[in-house]
Amino acid sequence: MPFDCIVTTEIIEHVAHPDEFLNQLSSLVAPGGYVVLTTPNGAYFRNDLPRFSDCLDPSVFKSVQFKPNADGHIFLLWPDEIRRMVEQSGFRLERYDVFTTPLTNGHVKLELLLWVLPKRAVFAIQGLAARLPDAIRHRLMVQTSARFRRV
Repeated sequence: MPFDCIVTTEIIEHVAHPDEFLNQLSSLVAPGGYVVLTTPNGAYFRNDLPRFSDCLDPSVFKSVQFKPNADGHIFLLWPDEIRRMVEQSGFRLERYDVFTTPLTNGHVKLELLLWVLPKRAVFAIQGLAARLPDAIRHRLMVQTSARFRRV
């Protein structure tokens, strides 16, 4: 029995074949049903993992799939890769967002500032970052969320 909605959070970056993962999700979602996905942002300026689209044989990563911590990240998908794989899997991308700055995510030791900055300042910084032009915002934000619907 297919599902109306599947939520997959912080999984696809641990999969050697994210394209096959999305194909499998497509087989589990009813026509018109949704998938909501979150994953670290591949376009983030500190990402040093390979692009999935640059890997000739992702099968070489099968033995390291699903490690229990961030060391198990294989690929951090870039926006264009997510869009392409979503469409190739029989979905229509309805929403794509990047969110969370290094400050609130704790990257580059900025979490120490959270102890001294007032909450109002943190929220203001987040708000400013969310209004940056896409090209800058996509390089600055740490996380990705996508919502897509099965065609």
